[in-house]
Amino acid sequence: MKKTLYVTDLDATLLRNDKSVSEATARILNFLIDRGMLITYATARSGHSAAKLVGDIDFRLPAIIRNGTVFADPKTGRETEIIMFAPKEAQAIGRCMEGLKLCGFVTTYLAGVEKKLYLEGRVNKSFGHYLEEHSTDRRLLPVKTEEEMFQGEICYFTFIGDKTELDPLYERVREGGNWTCIYQQDVYTPDYWLELCPKDATKAKAARKLKERYGCERLVVFGDSLNDVSMFQAADEAYAVENAMEEVKALATGIISGNEEDGVARWLQEEYGRSAAAGKREIRRRVLALRDGLDRTEQERGRLLLTERILGHQWFYNSHIILGFASCGSEIDTRELLQEALRLGKRLFLPKVTGEEQAQMRFFRVRRLEELKEGYKGILEPSESCEEYIYSEAEAPNTLMLMPGAAFDSYRNRIGYGKGFYDRFLADKEALQLRTIAVGYRCQLVDEIPADHGDIRPYQVICV
Repeated sequence: MKKTLYVTDLDATLLRNDKSVSEATARILNFLIDRGMLITYATARSGHSAAKLVGDIDFRLPAIIRNGTVFADPKTGRETEIIMFAPKEAQAIGRCMEGLKLCGFVTTYLAGVEKKLYLEGRVNKSFGHYLEEHSTDRRLLPVKTEEEMFQGEICYFTFIGDKTELDPLYERVREGGNWTCIYQQDVYTPDYWLELCPKDATKAKAARKLKERYGCERLVVFGDSLNDVSMFQAADEAYAVENAMEEVKALATGIISGNEEDGVARWLQEEYGRSAAAGKREIRRRVLALRDGLDRTEQERGRLLLTERILGHQWFYNSHIILGFASCGSEIDTRELLQEALRLGKRLFLPKVTGEEQAQMRFFRVRRLEELKEGYKGILEPSESCEEYIYSEAEAPNTLMLMPGAAFDSYRNRIGYGKGFYDRFLADKEALQLRTIAVGYRCQLVDEIPADHGDIRPYQVICV
């Protein structure tokens, strides 16, 4: 899959209606980011405001804040790159404001320190709610006159109120001027917000800049509101959450589950799963071709080394129960290991695939290897009439499982043969410390395997 940058809006897209990140979304995104997916967010919020809300997610790329005006550190909210209004552009907006009793603030930098300047005493109901909600924000600074609001280096204008209060300004600024105008109703309240930022400051341009910076070939975005439109138009793929505005849905590549159903995280999880599955198929094909090409000398060397390593392993020595496997095809030969386990009096169980529509792997006891018969895919299996292995937490420290596989990496990730038998068998036992060692030849080691959330890693990998 092409190298991809994923950019999501926050409010009503990634965030739930109570402005929180769900536990599921945080867990999924942290897994995906840790596996190398390039994910960040784009929001109209300030860096500090956004960072507080998404603190449970380990975002690592620059965050796009103030609708593309600023790049910020996603963890601290500290601004790293800012697009400022030229003085003449800020003055032009000031002329558009003349005669209008507007409530809101100007985001500016005084001696390099961010401030939100607002006119003291000019507070409507909507802006009053904002000030109350942000009462601890030290950046908010009242000034005596409108002229004082235009101090410093200005990067953003924010006006809050009823639609009837803001419509006159919108009519003045929407067509002309070297700026971008965003006018929409707040997703949480009946209030309207009119925001102005420099012409080159949009979510779209910021996302494209990050796409180029990180060498990505594909840009995928998620959103719900009008300030996401430019980003939707610039993206290779754009997905609207179910609760998005109809105008946004009309521009979308597809509609995904809503913000209350973890729609963005679930879509990204599925995307990673598709990519991981494709990567695994290619690794499996390539590595199995190498394994199938080993000559008898290499196979015999592998068998001897593996037998020596496992028989000398403390886990094998201390285990009363061995969950092994009978080698099939070009798999490394385990027959001598199994014979030795029986000779030492260990209880040996081998896998058998049972069921047709929903096949599952179960383990049955083997007392003599000669009693095995060909079963699933021609693999030698025990009889279902034999004693079945039943997991016991008390016996887990005395049990060793040997696992086959197609490929392994140094992070202990494993690729099986595509059916997920071992992952499903171990899914409810991993936390209970069932000892597992995956075994194979050296040619089966690869640099990295794209592990999915359902993959269970063995505790050790031994390739000889």
